[in-house]
Amino acid sequence: MERQGFTAITILVIIFAIVHSGETRKCYDCNSRDSNTCASTPLNSETIECNTSNYNCVKCHYETLDGTMTVRRFCGLIFDPFASVVTKIDCSTCTTDLCNNANAMSTNMVAVGCLALFWAIRFVLTDSY
Repeated sequence: MERQGFTAITILVIIFAIVHSGETRKCYDCNSRDSNTCASTPLNSETIECNTSNYNCVKCHYETLDGTMTVRRFCGLIFDPFASVVTKIDCSTCTTDLCNNANAMSTNMVAVGCLALFWAIRFVLTDSY
């Protein structure tokens, strides 16, 4: 009976991970010129849902012509919208929810981690494989 419960939980975690990957992508959307938290730790209120499946989460570091370093996070295709107003630009893209934050972890990785933790606890408590 215990094994059936464990199997059911395992299946639910796997289904959660698969279903979640098909949802609309969410990204942080902020500019460090307007938000004190954007450069390091964006707020949950600074998110947006991408309206196109081709869009990725983008994070750009750039220096304006007056020497101001700025961080911009947004949902979109990577392109060079700042070419006429910046001297340096470094952008990166990612494809999971809220991944344009250095501290973010995708939900799929959280699901896998929970599954691994559940297995470890089960083995410690039951002392069996």
